[in-house]
Amino acid sequence: MIGYAIGATQVSVDDPRGDTETVWALQPATLIYTARLMSGVRYWSELYYYTANLGAAMDRIGQDVEQFGLQVSLQKSLPVSPGWVTWFGAGIGVSQTNYTTRYTIDNEGYLLARYPDRSDTGAALLLNFVSEWSLSRNWSLGVKLEQAVAVAGDTEGSRGLLALFYRY
Repeated sequence: MIGYAIGATQVSVDDPRGDTETVWALQPATLIYTARLMSGVRYWSELYYYTANLGAAMDRIGQDVEQFGLQVSLQKSLPVSPGWVTWFGAGIGVSQTNYTTRYTIDNEGYLLARYPDRSDTGAALLLNFVSEWSLSRNWSLGVKLEQAVAVAGDTEGSRGLLALFYRY
């Protein structure tokens, strides 16, 4: 199956210069490919992209975050009823993240400090849950919930996606 998804991702950055705000950001582009390996087991792969703006304060680094990533998970099915299947999975993800316009402000909103842009290649462990409903012979709708825990890099968080799949 191939699919396209749109969703929201929780962005939390472990910045070397200090604390940052945690925000929810639109994840406008996710391309999905999934295929069965054996009965009840499949792999799920996705390419995704998002941007986020983290607000600044005296004690928080403000910055723009842009991330591109690739994720692969192994998932096990749990059929609920005809036309409705749930999948539980675990996997790994790699990403390239750019952090730009990094700064802090004082209590009155004036620039306090400016920091150089940076980029990071990260890796994360993933836990995910997918629920899919058949719309027709070739089309289905899915919802994915996921938690990413960084093992390398500075970005981790939760994610929710709404996907449309085509089975060929």
